[in-house]
Amino acid sequence: MIGSDLERRYATALLDVALGQNAVERVADEVQSFADLFGQHRELREALLNPVFPREQRELVLGAVIEQLGPHPVTRNFLRTLLDKDRIAAVPGIARAFGRLADEKAGRVRAALVSARPLAPGLSERIGSALRSVTGKIVTLSQEVDEAILGGLVVRVGDLVYDGSVSSQLEGLRQSLGRE
Repeated sequence: MIGSDLERRYATALLDVALGQNAVERVADEVQSFADLFGQHRELREALLNPVFPREQRELVLGAVIEQLGPHPVTRNFLRTLLDKDRIAAVPGIARAFGRLADEKAGRVRAALVSARPLAPGLSERIGSALRSVTGKIVTLSQEVDEAILGGLVVRVGDLVYDGSVSSQLEGLRQSLGRE
């Protein structure tokens, strides 16, 4: 599921416009950057969302942020439209939905690889290659170290999770021994 209907509708409309401008990747990066900024700075959220501030002030704040980011005109117009329609609060969800739609359009899937220790050189490339074979798509692989899994790997591809961690195997063993 991509998100709420509202987020999906806005993301789909943005994708259509960005495709027409041949700017999908740039717009995806810029909308995600703004969403990250929006999520990290309480003062920015407050300035853009609080109805105590007149619309003109909120437009000035957004304009200043846009000027600092220097986005593509598609992104600039999109953010201004969200503010104008009182939908700026939905930008994090729209950014996620847009990223998924852009990935789908590009034949790309994002995967997260979690290991207990940093992987040996070349291993993540081999895993990425195996995932490309399984999914038939371009795989963008991110890596994370989490000592809590003890050993093995956990791979998330979209909504699928391949859990080959020692911690989950021990948990499965504990549950099976507890039932007997």
